Amino acid sequence: MRVGFFDSIEELPYLQKWGIEHFLLRSDSLSCLGEEGGEDLVLRGEILLKKSLSFTLVWDALHDEKKLQENIQFFRSLPSFLQQRVRVQDPGVLHFLSQEKSCQEVEVVLEGRAHNLEALKEWSTFSNKVVKLILSSEIPRNKLKEYVKELTVDVEVLGFGPLVLLYTPRFLL
Repeated sequence: MRVGFFDSIEELPYLQKWGIEHFLLRSDSLSCLGEEGGEDLVLRGEILLKKSLSFTLVWDALHDEKKLQENIQFFRSLPSFLQQRVRVQDPGVLHFLSQEKSCQEVEVVLEGRAHNLEALKEWSTFSNKVVKLILSSEIPRNKLKEYVKELTVDVEVLGFGPLVLLYTPRFLL
């Protein structure tokens, strides 16, 4: 399945032309690379919902405690259709979503944080809501094949997209 970021309404025809089947919705509050505000996020979600297209809300920002609490409130203010499937990177957010009733499914972005089967199994069983692990393309192909056979959740390998060289929620200066 081809997955792609849907960051502005004007992009949708191009994304569909390129064969994107599942759309990732980012916002400036929840995503480290999001640019749009909450209203546009809801509008993009409504468009995908009306067209019966599948999508996932991206919550990949890393938070300190204060920002996490702010974004939990933001998340809870979103329409329920946006809360059902969420892609996360922060273990604290994963823990919150594992207890949140409105969230039905969670995708965990591991990138370079897990390269062995035992670690992947632990992440996949963290919560019964975990339905997908997103892995780094650094893992050798033969290992990926082995992992896909052994894991009980879907596996996605990052291919094309933004490459974050450094991301921290802390102010550096």
